[in-house]
Amino acid sequence: MKLSIRILFAILCFFPAASAMAQGAGMALELAQGNWLAMHHTVDGGITTDVCIAAAADGGLGLRVDGNDIELRFTDEKWNLPANTAGDVTISAGTYSNTFKTVSDGPKMLVGVTNQENLGALIRAFNTATGAQVKFGSKSVRTISLSGSTGVLAEFRGCVQQSGLADLGSVAGPSNSPF
Repeated sequence: MKLSIRILFAILCFFPAASAMAQGAGMALELAQGNWLAMHHTVDGGITTDVCIAAAADGGLGLRVDGNDIELRFTDEKWNLPANTAGDVTISAGTYSNTFKTVSDGPKMLVGVTNQENLGALIRAFNTATGAQVKFGSKSVRTISLSGSTGVLAEFRGCVQQSGLADLGSVAGPSNSPF
């Protein structure tokens, strides 16, 4: 039951129009492991995937790729962000660290647009690290569990590449990781 609530939360946060689209069977959960889940959206009954998503269900971090954008999404139900809130968000995992420019997309979400090289590097870092930290400006830090992320991120990367949305490179690290 807890997993299904987390999945619903992630779908609604990282794909806001999902509630209307899910009625047409457009969203599909691909894999849920540990704290992470991978899903995709289709507009034609499963023939073509137009959006791929990986999310840390209780950490408020989502990776989203569609035909136009490669995004990092950060959510928090406690936030009440004014319109056009902008700021830097730094993600660190192991030796990896990168700062992304973000802007609010509603009162509960920040969105950062990135490119396939940066997202590929982030996924490779997550595959070799034991945890990640997300720092919002200079104020707050959130720890993201990477439990379950290896399989989910491999599924996400496969979704993105098989759909022709982006080339995120190859996965680093052991393919038999328990995470």
